[in-house]
Amino acid sequence: MKAFGLTIETQFHEKILLYRDLLDVLEQEKKSITEIDIESLWEISEKKQRIASKIENIRKKIVHTLKDSSPSPDVDEDRFELSRIMSVVPSEIAERLKKAHVTLVSLKNNIQVLLSENKRFVGEYLNVLDELIGIITDSGKPNQVYGKDRYAGRLAAPMFLHREV
Repeated sequence: MKAFGLTIETQFHEKILLYRDLLDVLEQEKKSITEIDIESLWEISEKKQRIASKIENIRKKIVHTLKDSSPSPDVDEDRFELSRIMSVVPSEIAERLKKAHVTLVSLKNNIQVLLSENKRFVGEYLNVLDELIGIITDSGKPNQVYGKDRYAGRLAAPMFLHREV
């Protein structure tokens, strides 16, 4: 039972390290978004995919370890609970797993906050770009004012902005 507990604990710590790596990558992403570094964003996207894949593999390892060592074989692969793990490991390992779990929850919350911020930044930048493109594409075409093909005045040169008074 102790070997099982140590294996689970090791896997939890691997998961914590991967979540910390993901948090670091999200910080890099935030910086790249604010600097509008598209090349770096592509690299960061690949890093996030690799880390997410590793996290999923660790999760599968934990579930597999639980299935192999748990007295009850009804471990759900889609979701497993810490309380089930705590019931089958020695108490000293259970305490360390609780601390590891608290660390994981904290990291997940921090990641969620960064994801929301990054998503908001991207949305704001896309809105700005959309507005700029709208201004550029409408330049030199004043809006119709008096009727078909009649404008308030003739334009001597293309205009970026048009305002009717």
